[in-house]
Amino acid sequence: MALARLNIFQRLVRQWDTVHPYNAAQVLRLAGKPDLLTVRRAWQAALVALELGPVRISGRDFRFESVNGNAIDFDVLVLPPDVKLEDHISQEMNRPFDGDQELPLRPFVLKGEGSFYFGVIYQHWIADSVSIRILLREWFTRVYDPSAASETPTVIPRGGYWAHFGPQRSRWHMGGQFLTLFRSASRFRSVRKLRTQGSGDFNLRFLQQKVDAGLLEQLLGVAHRNHVTLNDLFLAVIADVCDRFNPTRSIPRRKDLALGMIVDLRSRARRDMSRVFGLFLGFANVVCRREDLQNWP
Repeated sequence: MALARLNIFQRLVRQWDTVHPYNAAQVLRLAGKPDLLTVRRAWQAALVALELGPVRISGRDFRFESVNGNAIDFDVLVLPPDVKLEDHISQEMNRPFDGDQELPLRPFVLKGEGSFYFGVIYQHWIADSVSIRILLREWFTRVYDPSAASETPTVIPRGGYWAHFGPQRSRWHMGGQFLTLFRSASRFRSVRKLRTQGSGDFNLRFLQQKVDAGLLEQLLGVAHRNHVTLNDLFLAVIADVCDRFNPTRSIPRRKDLALGMIVDLRSRARRDMSRVFGLFLGFANVVCRREDLQNWP
């Protein structure tokens, strides 16, 4: 496959990756019992069809190697039934990928009572969640409806963010964006700083919480009555929890709380990106004033 250029967000995530593994996961829960042979063959067939394989990096360029002749080498990990999903994902999120020696995708299957999980742990710089859902969809389809499987390779982007979201593509102006960034930087002078142990320990823990049936409908009702989105409601809850429980430094002039978010940029592209396999994410933030945090409405 031809070389593609690392975009600015990919380079940033790769820098984070040198401090601590920056991995991510996508998982499906399916009813019944898995046909392991079919699941394994479907995974290998999906890699071949989508033309995904080990990654080779040269400077600021990268490419996926074809697995046509050795797809069988990239097997699906079948976990023992006594392994907990939470423990497996937690472990894999903290385990680094072995550079050029390993596929940057770790598929797994975990059997449960009347259902099973299959999913992928992946090195985040290669793909966003949209890209991994393309892969999961092709894997799933080859297990349950092979006739509907696609044989069209994914599109590896040749251009970076500027080509897809630059001022000519997305119709924004440099002057306005610079002013926005300047205001944001000034606003952050009033934001609290976290108190850390200074140990450099960035280990992650994945937890799965089951909620009562009907909760989502209740939350949507609250959001609609307050003329906000469900995402706004989630952010408000996160802000409330961080306000009460996050350990912060005691700095008199820093009373406000900032929430950082990573957002999907694909919807802002002026071209079809439904088959593009890559990482197209951006940052957003919201600053909550101290007086607002004490007033839930």
